[in-house]
Amino acid sequence: MASQYDFLNLMKAGGYNPMGDAITTNQMQDFRLQGLLNNMNQTDKKINALNLPPLQQPNPQAELLKKQKKANMFLAFGDLLKGKDATSGFSQRQAMFDAKQKEAERKANIEKYKKSNPGMVGMLEALESGIPPALLMMQQNKNLNKNKLSFTNEDKLRDEHQKLSGTFIDVRDAYGRILTSAEKQTAASDLSLIFNYMKMLDPGSVVREGEFANAQNSAGVPDRTRAQYNNLIRGERLAPATRSDFINQAQGLYKTQLGSQNSLDTQYSDLASSYELDPNKVVLDFGSPIAKKEFKYNLSVMSDEVLGSLDESQYTEEQIEAIEKELIKRTK
Repeated sequence: MASQYDFLNLMKAGGYNPMGDAITTNQMQDFRLQGLLNNMNQTDKKINALNLPPLQQPNPQAELLKKQKKANMFLAFGDLLKGKDATSGFSQRQAMFDAKQKEAERKANIEKYKKSNPGMVGMLEALESGIPPALLMMQQNKNLNKNKLSFTNEDKLRDEHQKLSGTFIDVRDAYGRILTSAEKQTAASDLSLIFNYMKMLDPGSVVREGEFANAQNSAGVPDRTRAQYNNLIRGERLAPATRSDFINQAQGLYKTQLGSQNSLDTQYSDLASSYELDPNKVVLDFGSPIAKKEFKYNLSVMSDEVLGSLDESQYTEEQIEAIEKELIKRTK
């Protein structure tokens, strides 16, 4: 009569029986739970012999496989004790464990490959989702060509927009220098103020700061303004009312030019959108640099009463810092 472990070995081999038939629960009737518990060490040796590779260091996957196989054995023993056919259940569960193990290994290998080959991530994901490689390659080439074309078109439109913005940029820069000069109120700053005001009136003038202006080098500048500028070169100073008048006129000139620039910006922004381009890469904000200077100048001409009543919660941190500097300057 076969021993309990002979039956066990036959069961682990897939139900093979030298007599030619599959193992039945009747053949296992002498197998008892007490025998299993008394021979646990021998059972472990049998389990360890299930083709598990020797480990030089801890291997989580191998340990999991070992635990799964051991659990499967105990489930098979439970089936036997309940009078069920243990062979088919053991084989099905083992097949399921093996399939899960292979799938986990496959995913681990894919993740490892993705890390070492980041450029192939999209291709691998497409293959996993069932997209034909040829179709994916065509789409990638199409997107690449589209990006190149978009960059080229955005670059051309941006250059065109910037070229048409040249006059505004000249006026903006001259106005910024006027605001800086207006805060100082010295002989040199007065001269710079009128010179840059003439530049706003005639951005193409060739008169140089410090040399006399005439009809040839400042054709777009009114005679009265040229005369005032030439008087400053001779050593005169601007009266406070005259200085304020020039600054107010400069602000008006800038606002007029800014309105024209805003219309140009809108035109090119709409044009970029119509061609599915990024408007922010075509239209640059050429007016932003002047806003800080304008805010600082407006603070400098405010009365103490108005300046002291400003609500700081209505301003940005940068503007609050400018307000505090102006207050400190006045209290020294």
